[in-house]
Amino acid sequence: MTEGSFAGSPSLSTPRPTKEDSQLASSGKRKTTMAKLNRERRLLERRAEKQVKKDARKRAALESDGPTDTVSSADHLTIVNQLAGADGLSRADQGP
Repeated sequence: MTEGSFAGSPSLSTPRPTKEDSQLASSGKRKTTMAKLNRERRLLERRAEKQVKKDARKRAALESDGPTDTVSSADHLTIVNQLAGADGLSRADQGP
């Protein structure tokens, strides 16, 4: 029998691993691919855009809660009736 034929003995033709060889093995930390980095960047950009839109909607809602120049239909009838009564014309809510 030859020396390399035993089950537990190392073969003479294969060199023993050195310190440099063990460093070439995977360190357990994988590099992030460019595709993943791009996806994450786009996601952050979309989140930032959504936040800007959300803030703009909040500002617009706060500004519209203040005094408005629009007149509701009930207020409009009141104004028309007051003007009609002052001029002696028929009232708008009474009909012809």
